[in-house]
Amino acid sequence: MPEGLTENRTDLQNRVTGSLPVTLHGGTAYAAAFDHVQAVDSATGDVTATIEPEGTAAAEDTGVTHDAGPPALVTTGGKPTLVTPFLVRQAGTGTQADHQAVEIAVSDADTAKVLWRLTLRLPEWGDDHACRSRPPPLAALRAG
Repeated sequence: MPEGLTENRTDLQNRVTGSLPVTLHGGTAYAAAFDHVQAVDSATGDVTATIEPEGTAAAEDTGVTHDAGPPALVTTGGKPTLVTPFLVRQAGTGTQADHQAVEIAVSDADTAKVLWRLTLRLPEWGDDHACRSRPPPLAALRAG
């Protein structure tokens, strides 16, 4: 299993509790962590690609820990596509302070190649490090 896949998802006896952040497509398992998604060949266990945010994952520089959710598998223009949110930290400029944002990476589900990205700044509450941070759920995309 890719490193970090079971982080915060095991009990005291090291048994996995709950669902893992994995999306299956064809022979590939897309396993998510807070700062990357690995494309794993389900027959061999080999990592064939890694999807990472362009920005700095928030947990890397702020000490925030959060659980990753599985990437959403949607159909766009008749093609299978992965939609993955990453919680990232953006540096402030001028009089603006550093802040958190959600970077959405949209990838071809057959190749794991990133097709495009979109970064959305979170409202002020997103910068409160006392709250448990998690990228927004993608249920709305799955329904559409």
